[in-house]
Amino acid sequence: MKVAIVYSFKPSEWFSCTIINKNLRAAYESIYDEIMYIDYTRKRTVEEEDLKALAESGIEKIIFIDHIPTPVDFLLKLKKFEPECFERLEYTIHVFGDFPLYMPEWRSVFELLEDMPVKFIAASKKQKLFVEKFIPQKDIIFVSPFPVGESEFSYDAKKRENFRSELGLKNETVFLYTGRLTYQKRITDMIEIFCEQLIAGKIASDSYFYIVGGVDTLGVPYLGVSQLLGEYYRQIQKTLAKYSDVSDRVILTGRVENSDLKKYYCMADCYLSMSTYHDEDYGMSVAEALCSGLPAILTNWAGYQSFQLSERPELCRLVDTRLEQDLPQFDREQAKDLLEGFKSISNREEVSKLYLENFGVIACAQKLKSIQDTKFESFKGSSPFMKRVTNEQFLRGMEVFKNELNREFNDLYFEAYDVYAQ
Repeated sequence: MKVAIVYSFKPSEWFSCTIINKNLRAAYESIYDEIMYIDYTRKRTVEEEDLKALAESGIEKIIFIDHIPTPVDFLLKLKKFEPECFERLEYTIHVFGDFPLYMPEWRSVFELLEDMPVKFIAASKKQKLFVEKFIPQKDIIFVSPFPVGESEFSYDAKKRENFRSELGLKNETVFLYTGRLTYQKRITDMIEIFCEQLIAGKIASDSYFYIVGGVDTLGVPYLGVSQLLGEYYRQIQKTLAKYSDVSDRVILTGRVENSDLKKYYCMADCYLSMSTYHDEDYGMSVAEALCSGLPAILTNWAGYQSFQLSERPELCRLVDTRLEQDLPQFDREQAKDLLEGFKSISNREEVSKLYLENFGVIACAQKLKSIQDTKFESFKGSSPFMKRVTNEQFLRGMEVFKNELNREFNDLYFEAYDVYAQ
């Protein structure tokens, strides 16, 4: 069977989305014999020649695998220039974490696709619950993780040995975070917890915390909180200064090439993330770490909960979260206890194999095939909650979840995000 896949040929500014895009294409390429790829640019343009070729191809399935732009302009042009093609297609849309940032556009997408055969694919169970608030038809929302490339991320004992030797490490316990250093990822909180446990003798005195990634300026857009260039880095440095006696145990590497991440995952003993980031639909860095055989301590926030597998829950320990007025919070004492109780594991190859069997390209391809093999249902449009949120967003833009009187979240926010903290 031949299908059409739509995405922007220009890489995303969000590197994780570029990787997700590449791996989704690999998954679909293992399912379908022939794929027509259509460039839908970041500037929201699509060539009329491509739409004509789609119409003449006889293709019946079209799949949107990119995070931005939303499909709205593509669908408008397709309906205008090739209306018969628009009517015959079955539509599949992968939903990303930035979905709530573009609600008015998504509402237009929903209006265009009303009464059409549509499937939505979320990357995690909690994201599905979130999307269900805006799409009342639960049976047309499916779950398939964003795939991890098997050839790129798996455990390599030799790589662990060599990189540890390069870093001057022997038997020390290494906690690791990789990804953007941003306010909602709770970097300063993790540094505080690590240093406090180190000072209290709750973890081995020769432990290290490696933090791999670059600092960004993203604060909390929903509350109108942005950060100046370098502001969050200064906050990190102030936090380290509070623990000057052990601050040398926290290693900030800055950005590293994606091709170098595997050696960090193999070198480390535990992946650590206390993120309460609102777009945390999945967690690509977490998936890559676990597929590299690295056990994890995470919040149970949003997509992170999907990484705890029922057959081996001890490989991914979860910390409770709760919604509060200024930012979601995690249970600090529970996080400290999990750090204290962490023990390095020896069967890293088994861990890697288990997680690749759940999150690798091959595993995700099987899930996607199963989703595509199910019958398409007619889409009935937006929920009343979606209409409430979009009406507010038309008026207030990104600060739709902000209390008008202060920089705190409003009732609409708690109604939207309660499922992420369950």
